[in-house]
Amino acid sequence: MATLLNSLPIFSGEYRHALDGKNRVTIPACWRNGEEDEFFLIVNPSQGCLTVMPPSVFMSIGEEAKTRFEPSKRQDFIRKLYAKSKQVTIDKQGRLLLPEDKGKEAGLQGETVLVGVRDRFEIWSPESWAKYLLSDEKNAENNFAQVAREIGL
Repeated sequence: MATLLNSLPIFSGEYRHALDGKNRVTIPACWRNGEEDEFFLIVNPSQGCLTVMPPSVFMSIGEEAKTRFEPSKRQDFIRKLYAKSKQVTIDKQGRLLLPEDKGKEAGLQGETVLVGVRDRFEIWSPESWAKYLLSDEKNAENNFAQVAREIGL
């Protein structure tokens, strides 16, 4: 598994995997670290997908909220972040059990699209992923090309 400088995994690529009868999805082998990997999962409030992140990334989100927002806004965010998230584990066969309520909220059934997003990954329904790509395609491609140029890619 590729890692960032501080030994966090790097999640990259796009994969399609079906949910099995027990609401489990196989995580790509290149995203797995060992026999069992622990993650935190939350429905992404702005994208309609599930965001899955290692514990250190999950904790850093709470820490960042502490430094960026006033106390009342920060406390509300932290309360909801922890209340709405679920701790999940990838089993020895590389499958992640999706909590039924979270999967339904993200519209997941049958096939899923797993998208690497650097230090976390997202789980989308194919329809939502296609809609995201189409609705934002021109703007996102222009943004990607512009940022790529600016950073020398």
